[in-house]
Amino acid sequence: YQVALGDGLFKEKRERILNFARAYDQRRYLVLFNNVAGRPNPPGVTVPGGWEDGGLLSGHWTGHFMSMLAQAHISTGEPIFTDKLFWMVDELGACQDALAGTTVHPGYLGAKPEDVVLRAGPPRFAVYGGDQNTNTWAPWYVQHKIMRGFLDTYYLTGDERALEIVV
Repeated sequence: YQVALGDGLFKEKRERILNFARAYDQRRYLVLFNNVAGRPNPPGVTVPGGWEDGGLLSGHWTGHFMSMLAQAHISTGEPIFTDKLFWMVDELGACQDALAGTTVHPGYLGAKPEDVVLRAGPPRFAVYGGDQNTNTWAPWYVQHKIMRGFLDTYYLTGDERALEIVV
């Protein structure tokens, strides 16, 4: 943690991504998780789009964003990053809690229903592709990114709730 960027391209790029993180509405990353968990979304809040549009890679940007917020917290100390991050942890934990006792495996949390993730293994092997009903596309990568976001949160901020959710 004793590295500082001098003036130049790397510092400029870092400031751009920090400005993005400060301004971005983190509630957008929760829309699909809330949908899977049967929780309401705030009016007017939409999914981020792109690979987070409800397709088969949905959820992984959430993990990336959490990792970015945790890293921004440790490098700047600005409360805006932990405010957003801890809100996301709490809301994702509420999604996981809402799924408890349903037909999913204990602890499941995702932006897609669990059966989409399980298609990757026996007895439900699926070919890669874009058909939401029969295909899969890197589901373990998506789950890994979500888990990494919680782990980065725990390791860089000490947030016990993040560790509890990922475990």
